[in-house]
Amino acid sequence: MNVPQFSLNKRDTALMLAALALVLLLAGCGNPAGAPGGPVSYTPGAGQVLIRLIEAPGNIAPSLNALPAWEIYGDGTLLYQSQGSSSDQLREAQLHPTDIAHLLDVVVNQDAFFADPKSLYGKLIPDVGSMVLTVHANQRQKTVSLFDEEGAPPEDQHMFAILHVLQSYQPASSRPYAPPGAVVLVRPSSGSTTEVVPWPYPDISLQQVAAQECPIFAGHSACVATSGPTGYFPIYGKRGVALLNLVESGKLSLTSQEGETYVILAWPLLPDNLVVQPDGKQWVETFGWSGGRWPLLPGVH
Repeated sequence: MNVPQFSLNKRDTALMLAALALVLLLAGCGNPAGAPGGPVSYTPGAGQVLIRLIEAPGNIAPSLNALPAWEIYGDGTLLYQSQGSSSDQLREAQLHPTDIAHLLDVVVNQDAFFADPKSLYGKLIPDVGSMVLTVHANQRQKTVSLFDEEGAPPEDQHMFAILHVLQSYQPASSRPYAPPGAVVLVRPSSGSTTEVVPWPYPDISLQQVAAQECPIFAGHSACVATSGPTGYFPIYGKRGVALLNLVESGKLSLTSQEGETYVILAWPLLPDNLVVQPDGKQWVETFGWSGGRWPLLPGVH
């Protein structure tokens, strides 16, 4: 049997080598999940959220939450809740730029946060909450909701890998977060005023605060008309921190003022709440059925 003989001239050899080089180049330009990528760009500075993980409560009124489970800012400030702790008190750490770069590389490059346009991952269970994950990097921002991991399709696993990385991350050192004050949420209650704690700050009208915050729960049409602004009410400084401690300890959940009873909720002011945005406002974002983005009111000290 005669075996065909092939010969390549110099021109054919050069073309083949060029084609092979192009294939290798294109293969190296891809960034599939799990493959290393280039440095991830981000906006530095205090109050700039790079990664936020927060629990969105299920359909249990009032269904809203503003306390992050894990959150890192552009200046390296990390706020997080310790896993396994009975308290939801935030802890604070300061990360080096190399730590930020590593975390963003894991989230954006290795686990491919921006790989697909989906916003819901995992097995959706009606009326049950989710973990909400936001990433702002490489001049992109995306928010996704992570539901039950058990039974989630294989293509969703990269998002749960990110969740586990954040939840297990332990900084070298940390301290309790010292907030500059508290965001206070006030709702009228029909309960009796005989077994509740009197409101400790007579210069702050709970009736007025409740009117300003009413649309957060009920919408403007269900609230008493008011000429004042709408949003979340802050109390800054020592009074805000003292009130936050009372609410967190369970010593002040129902309070009374001028014969009326109110339900009081509170959470710490966060660094992003203190940043004045291009529209001239400061904002508070909450998550859950009653969650949303509302302006931070002037408040008091």
